[in-house]
Amino acid sequence: MIEQAIEKEREVMFKAFEAKMNDVVEKRDRILTQQLNRSLEERRLEIAAAQEEKETKKPWWNKLFSK
Repeated sequence: MIEQAIEKEREVMFKAFEAKMNDVVEKRDRILTQQLNRSLEERRLEIAAAQEEKETKKPWWNKLFSK
């Protein structure tokens, strides 16, 4: 009887621990996903800016002969 109560309490504690760990892991995953998305967006913007700069930049011979 006491052993069953102890086993039942152990199961309850394990389930609570498991639920807490799942919450922690899910929160960590959400944060990591947000950071990754932010990093990817920053990288996309950097690439777009570099491409735009490359397109607007004149070759050296255009600068030399445009005067």
